[in-house]
Amino acid sequence: APVVSFEVGSVSSSSCKDFSGTSKKHELSALMLAANSCLKLKNIERLEQIANGIMKDHPFSVWGAFYLSLVAEARGNLVLAQWLIDLSLKKNSSYGILNFQKGRMLWQEKKHSLAVKNVQEGLKKDPGLVEANMFLAQVHFRDQDYDKASEYFYQVVKARPKDKTALQGLAESRLQKGDHLGALEIYHRAYLQSPENMEFRFREGFIYETMLNQADNAYVIYQEVRINAKRRAYPSQFLDEVERRIVNLEKQNRIPAMTK
Repeated sequence: APVVSFEVGSVSSSSCKDFSGTSKKHELSALMLAANSCLKLKNIERLEQIANGIMKDHPFSVWGAFYLSLVAEARGNLVLAQWLIDLSLKKNSSYGILNFQKGRMLWQEKKHSLAVKNVQEGLKKDPGLVEANMFLAQVHFRDQDYDKASEYFYQVVKARPKDKTALQGLAESRLQKGDHLGALEIYHRAYLQSPENMEFRFREGFIYETMLNQADNAYVIYQEVRINAKRRAYPSQFLDEVERRIVNLEKQNRIPAMTK
């Protein structure tokens, strides 16, 4: 399913400020900074308080209703969430993130075509909206449109080179298109960035073995994965699959000469 959350960067708990003890008008930028922090920390009660403050102090801003839409969504009230995001769009429809939020709501209401249309509209307004690119990438991957999925995953990777979900999505999309070397290159890059991730390394071995017919390379990688995955206490199902592939290559005598 498509992503259903926003990425607002790293924050600290002190950034999620309580503005309730003062009656003075606060700058919109300060309120939004605090709201983003509360969103990241999942402090819904404080987020609601700040959003109401934006509605009161900055009634013409789109952001009060936007944050209240996220609050309503978090509480499972999709009807209210949709109404609030529509209110934001009526105030100012130029922000792509508003269309993205509307699309997310529509998706949860099973209105998939309208959801995709709104997310695409959001990207037209803001091509750098990473979450919207990720959303559409996952939708197209689900629909087996791997060309489109690759395009959107690539946009995410350009913005977030270490995003594991995007890297895996891009690699698997290329794999489904028959671009085995391209998939291998992406998985290797992902592994170098996250050397603790044995799933990425395993997929390298799998591609070498099953698609490039390079059993020697696959065997060396599987051996490496077996050792490191055991050290990191990977689930038994994963360890069993690695072991099965090693044993199969040994039975077929498809192992490097130096290991025989």
